[in-house]
Amino acid sequence: MARTITEYRRIVRMLATVLMVHWPEIQAAKNRCNFIESLFHFTAKRPHVRYPVLDRALGKMPSYLRRAAIEAACGVVSSFLSNWDNFLAGEIGGKPRDLGCRPPRMGFSNVYPPLYGGKMIEYGVGLRTVRIKLLRADGTWAFSRSLAVKGRFKRLQPLAGKMDMCPTLVLKGARRSLCAR
Repeated sequence: MARTITEYRRIVRMLATVLMVHWPEIQAAKNRCNFIESLFHFTAKRPHVRYPVLDRALGKMPSYLRRAAIEAACGVVSSFLSNWDNFLAGEIGGKPRDLGCRPPRMGFSNVYPPLYGGKMIEYGVGLRTVRIKLLRADGTWAFSRSLAVKGRFKRLQPLAGKMDMCPTLVLKGARRSLCAR
């Protein structure tokens, strides 16, 4: 699980650096995700891209997870630029900033991969077990063995009949959890 989260954050960080360069163009684009993918993702109709190293870095990452990483990077960059503008205007969090305070930084520590139902997570009978698609050491993506669920999906309980739930895989220290956001 740690490998999956680390790789996801690495990809979001790489994407964020590209987005910072192209942010004015991205804001003007009608479909941000497609525009960003056109910068680095090879297709038959798009054999030449501007950042081929990104496509190689993504490797065999599933497309739905790649698009989630793009959206996460957009959120990180948008938040950073908004905080930066506020910092330059002399305020932090709606309050006047003190002299000598640190400027804002991009926040990647709260970026976690979403687990799309059926694609990244499979629920067992009665939501007592789950299988999660994780990144293996050899760079492939595969489902884990069945993992027992401790407690209940508190926020997911009303949705228990639906299998399109997509919690987020969160790892803090040795504690692993699935969070609905």
